[in-house]
Amino acid sequence: MALFAPKKTRTSFALFDCNSTSVGGALAHIEGGNLPLIYYTVRQPIETREHETSSEAMLRTLASVAEALSTKGGPTLRSETGSGHIDRVLVCIGTPWQKTSIRIEALSEQKPFLFTQALVSDILKKDTSIPEGFTKSRESIIGTLLNGYETSQPYGKKVNRAEIVVLSSYVQNDIAEKIEKVVRKTYHTHALTVTAFASVAYTALHELYPHEKDFLVLEVSGEATDIAFVKRGFLVDITSLSHGLNDLLRSAKTIGKKVTQEVSAGDSATEPTPSSGSTMILPKRNEVFSTHVEEIEKEWLQNIVQALKEASDRHALPHTLFLLADPEVREYLSRLLDSNSMRSLWFSQDPLRILQVIPSHFAQVVKVRGEADGDVYLELLALYSRTL
Repeated sequence: MALFAPKKTRTSFALFDCNSTSVGGALAHIEGGNLPLIYYTVRQPIETREHETSSEAMLRTLASVAEALSTKGGPTLRSETGSGHIDRVLVCIGTPWQKTSIRIEALSEQKPFLFTQALVSDILKKDTSIPEGFTKSRESIIGTLLNGYETSQPYGKKVNRAEIVVLSSYVQNDIAEKIEKVVRKTYHTHALTVTAFASVAYTALHELYPHEKDFLVLEVSGEATDIAFVKRGFLVDITSLSHGLNDLLRSAKTIGKKVTQEVSAGDSATEPTPSSGSTMILPKRNEVFSTHVEEIEKEWLQNIVQALKEASDRHALPHTLFLLADPEVREYLSRLLDSNSMRSLWFSQDPLRILQVIPSHFAQVVKVRGEADGDVYLELLALYSRTL
């Protein structure tokens, strides 16, 4: 199925990735049918200030990233392409500010009917499933079956039965409006697209790994863990868990302080006290701390296992899992996932493959030049930008 149809134009993009951990930005350029070229990247962590909500902190960080793209990235883009003008802006929003849904619209008649674009437009207008407090940001058809057979060129054919698989992205109303306001302060183009991360991940990974038809995507951000299920090349299910990396880190810090206080009070007479300014943890503190952290990790993993169990009632679980996470935690999360509780979900002899998505995987489809660094999320966005 051809998901991408590159436009025969020169187009420069400002790309923004907003998740609950950080905000990334990139300047990319596509000329004709060539591959996207990223010339500048920046990523800043979201650091919530006192009396500031996580949404306010994200928007403040987005403004800072936008300024960096304009003042530092603009000259680089001009030097590389001959123009610093931005034609389109693409903003990707992660959990908790977005939702994604998949639905199948079916049409069946006893007599053959002509399958047309107008017919599809009428079907899409019937969607009344927009979550309260959200606005639809983007909708796309990710699969078409005519008389039970998948086709990438469905229009103009006579059929008795048609099914279209529709992927819809929704963004929180207030966040969508505020993001648009922040971005337009820097870029005045009306060609602004705001979309949800699940849509970007599915579409771009489908292009990045064309031979993988059945797989899971596990994206771990600060405040959430999202799981996407792809079967026969179609995105068929999405699950979002309100537990992310920040839960692990916050719990570990809290337990660390508690364990230090408890062990110090109980063993002060038998164990030496660390010297002033030392970061050394006493052996028994290490042992108790590790035990508590393992319990937190087990709880996080159990939530994922439970979600997969529930999904397995609807779909057979694929044997490939693509892990999307920040570079500094990929190995850590991969080790947690490579557990007996996860592997027990697969009853066949084929083991679960956990593949970390890393920048080098994009070498054949996205080029990084100038003052740009490899960034998985921004490279996914560069691939996705070709659908606009």
